[in-house]
Amino acid sequence: MLDLEIKHSVKPYSLEMRSRESILNFKKKIGFIKGVKMTGNSKYWEGFSKDYILDLIIKSYSIKFESKDPNNIIRQLKNSEN
Repeated sequence: MLDLEIKHSVKPYSLEMRSRESILNFKKKIGFIKGVKMTGNSKYWEGFSKDYILDLIIKSYSIKFESKDPNNIIRQLKNSEN
């Protein structure tokens, strides 16, 4: 990822990207294999495609959330597609 100039940090079982620019670079340069879905380890997103979640994360940078409550954030993200 460093060779691709994508800013990230390494966590025990994942990579973390915090900036919209890094996430967009990840999507453009690497992305996910089409059809790969979130697993049962995901409390809110099990069964959703990782590409769909990535698009929601990118979109979330332009959403003003009503509160910091995770349930409200998830609801707003899911409703933002309507």
